Amino acid sequence: MAVYQNPEETARKVLSMLRKYNVMYPEQLVAFFYGEETSVLRAIRRLEKKRQLYLNPYTGLLASSENAYSLKDDGTILSLWVLADLCRRRPVEYHFLAEHEDFPVRLLFISSQELYDIVYVDTGSLSRLLQGKTVLVIAHRMRTVAGADHIVVLEDGNLIGQVQIPGAIGYCVVKEGGVVEYYRKK
Repeated sequence: MAVYQNPEETARKVLSMLRKYNVMYPEQLVAFFYGEETSVLRAIRRLEKKRQLYLNPYTGLLASSENAYSLKDDGTILSLWVLADLCRRRPVEYHFLAEHEDFPVRLLFISSQELYDIVYVDTGSLSRLLQGKTVLVIAHRMRTVAGADHIVVLEDGNLIGQVQIPGAIGYCVVKEGGVVEYYRKK
């Protein structure tokens, strides 16, 4: 049985999410609202008609304003795919983009009263450091969030064996279309 979704409330939630992260794919927005897919797609169309959000015809990305495209960050988009995938798998009470600190992108989220974070590790930076070595990424300020488990997003799955991040519970790579592949180190 379908549950009635207030169109104005759905539009408000969609716009709030888009303003929080600035630039997202429509599929990412839909994934964050599991069970409300049709309502979210209608809200996106309605908000676009009202010019409250903008769809870039070349990239397919939605933005909270015409100028928000300049804030587009590939690491954030990859990390949002991971967060959206986790939202489908478990209840996520709250999430937000944290300060960059030691990593280019860091998303914190709370699930079942436990704190997690998704950290994006830029391949360009790593490839300069690695050059055939195993690198321990020391995150000085990450310990300020005591007890957070880290999910590490890498652009290249071949680097998983060469990167060690203290407190990492898993590593992942985002494939075409937002498909997330998870890995654990032994």
